[in-house]
Amino acid sequence: MKEEEFLGLVLSSSIGLEAILFGVFGVLYSVFALFWSMVTPAEPLPPPICARIRRICKFLSVLMGISMVSSGPALYTLTIPGFFNKVAVIMLALPVLGMFLVAVYLAFFAMGLKNQ
Repeated sequence: MKEEEFLGLVLSSSIGLEAILFGVFGVLYSVFALFWSMVTPAEPLPPPICARIRRICKFLSVLMGISMVSSGPALYTLTIPGFFNKVAVIMLALPVLGMFLVAVYLAFFAMGLKNQ
């Protein structure tokens, strides 16, 4: 296997893994939001599953970060030096970075369990 083929495989696999992890994260976040919506003044504590889902979402966001970091060198190595190629690399990296930042924000900041 040539080096370019291997780097292309690494790049496509890590971006595919990032997309799958973000999809799983989204499903878990929607389940978390469903359980969190049941919190009322009469029932101020969320169900215990919320803490577990939050931990899983944090773990998934860390895995997404590892996947994103592993795709960076392959993406950079596969590009031909030049201004427009660097712009193309940035345009490919922005959606992956966006998914990662959304997952980190939701997992570490927006899913705060104030009552637990």
